[in-house]
Amino acid sequence: MLGNDVATGLGVDTTVIRLLACVAIVMLTSVSVSTAGPIGFLGLLVPHMARKLVGNNFFLLIPASALLGALLLMLSDTLARAIAFPSETPVA
Repeated sequence: MLGNDVATGLGVDTTVIRLLACVAIVMLTSVSVSTAGPIGFLGLLVPHMARKLVGNNFFLLIPASALLGALLLMLSDTLARAIAFPSETPVA
């Protein structure tokens, strides 16, 4: 909250902290995807994307999340089918 200068002044190596934070984020994301599945992870991701589009108004956020989730799942399924055309490729 106070910035990099204060942290450096207190003796904290900000480069190491940022590197550890990035590693923790990647590990937590991979664990959540492996636990909930890729489509479940899509359900966790879509409301944040919808919030960037419509703001914090829940009357708009909930329908926008539903529509954006369906659209994103449909696009990923279409892309998965287009990658290997004759055979079926799972969305995941």
